[in-house]
Amino acid sequence: MKYQTDLYERYLSTQVEQTARMGLDRLKEQLPVYRHYFKRYLPARREARIVDIGCGHGGFLYYLSESGYSQVVGVDISPEQVAAARAFGGQVSCEDAASFLSRTPGEFDCIIAIDLLEHIPKENVIPLLRTMHSALAPGGTAVFRTPNADGPFGARLRYSDFTHEFALTSVSARQLMANAGFTILRSEERRVG
Repeated sequence: MKYQTDLYERYLSTQVEQTARMGLDRLKEQLPVYRHYFKRYLPARREARIVDIGCGHGGFLYYLSESGYSQVVGVDISPEQVAAARAFGGQVSCEDAASFLSRTPGEFDCIIAIDLLEHIPKENVIPLLRTMHSALAPGGTAVFRTPNADGPFGARLRYSDFTHEFALTSVSARQLMANAGFTILRSEERRVG
């Protein structure tokens, strides 16, 4: 799939600068936040095969590792972010998600995509989601988080990053997931703080 790869070459240093300075101590401070928002959606089995698509600097990979998950991998197209994730001990592949997932049909018990979908060109979103769906093992779960276009800060979140292609509301998210073959078990708005 075609992405604005030149923008992702230096994504960490140009968009998420505070993350570029994130050390292990700061990352450890984020663990309770990840636990609060995501624990309920993760597999109970610590041997579950999990992939974090668009893993960024590796914060969530670190959380999964610290939570005892032993079969975790990440994928990101930003070389800077991949280097950061590897520095935190993550097993990360530097490539686009569709290429990675097309080689792993039925392999994952859980697919994580935190703040990813809004970066994908619209014409590529449903094909990517279908590839994600086919990469899930029977009974597998996918966890997505996107900026909430229904919320009072929807426009701010949509335009806070030049690489954002679109924003989703609860209605458009359901439409998108249904067209990609997913059954939505739970959709919710979560506030930070």
